[in-house]
Amino acid sequence: MSFPNSVTNHLGNVLSVLSDRKKPKSISSGIATSYDPVVISAMDYYPFGLEMEGRTADFENYRYGFQGQEKDDEIKGSGNSYDFNFRIYDPRLGRFLSTAPLSPDYPWNSPYAFSENRLIDAIELEGLEAFFIHGTTSSPNRWNDASVETLGGLTNNKTFIRKFSWEDLDGLLNNSNDRYEAAKRLVKFIKTNRVEGEEVTLIGHSHGGNVSIQAAKLYYQETGEKVNIITVATPTYESDSKNLMEDPGTKLGQEAINDHLHLYNKIDGVQGELAGEEVYDSSPKTRNTELNVNQHYRGTVKTPDPLNPGMTRRSNDRMGAHSFDVDHPETIKNTKVDKLKPVNK
Repeated sequence: MSFPNSVTNHLGNVLSVLSDRKKPKSISSGIATSYDPVVISAMDYYPFGLEMEGRTADFENYRYGFQGQEKDDEIKGSGNSYDFNFRIYDPRLGRFLSTAPLSPDYPWNSPYAFSENRLIDAIELEGLEAFFIHGTTSSPNRWNDASVETLGGLTNNKTFIRKFSWEDLDGLLNNSNDRYEAAKRLVKFIKTNRVEGEEVTLIGHSHGGNVSIQAAKLYYQETGEKVNIITVATPTYESDSKNLMEDPGTKLGQEAINDHLHLYNKIDGVQGELAGEEVYDSSPKTRNTELNVNQHYRGTVKTPDPLNPGMTRRSNDRMGAHSFDVDHPETIKNTKVDKLKPVNK
């Protein structure tokens, strides 16, 4: 497996993508003495984001490009359409195909304009963001529309960004140091993509919740702004010197976090068993909310019965229950859960 490393400019435009693989350039006595980089893609853009012909090469269908957004190449061809979450952008026209969600708040701007036509120093903002953070050995693709809609309904936000990735750090044995590096990356991602003046909400699944707690503290240290958090099936770490940054109950955590909703269930075989504990006890700002997922995961797995050859017995789907929010988001809707408190400005 290789991990791509993107090279971007001040606008987040992906200019080149390099693999972590090394290609031997010269060999002496059977030993490589120098290497060439393995280039996955390279691209250059016209001001509104159209890829320059003759200055673009993509060898492995890399998904991201102009301003770091995901390309939608299926209908219009490579680099001719970008997905900005709630709107589709055509770089050939330099315009969006639908109005901006925040257009009523900015009546002086065209609702279809891109980046206020400021192409040198400005990026297109998506507005009122809640940021979704995936967990261990996962990716941004884990979040489906039903899950985002359900969890988003517990926030005070209107737009939801699920593109943040820490896939190169989220291996099965990731630790608090890996998650700290991911948190620093998340803080940078928030600063690049948020709308000034709107509250920030972080929604993390599994160890993505630990990343969120660390990021909330780092973000507060840099900006002085409090953050709302929802953790879903997140292993909890408290009173552990190695994981103090992941404890919302510390002094810094209480300063940085405005409100914290923690969703969990008793069948989950990851949280509280393979990693961490089930609930947070140290933070008065944390609301632990247990969800009943019995009808979906209790006794739903058939396994051989070691005491009765040829027979099977039913056991709980403990791994499946770890992803209840995407498989059965109705379990959240069916539970009385109060929304996050608005962040006091």
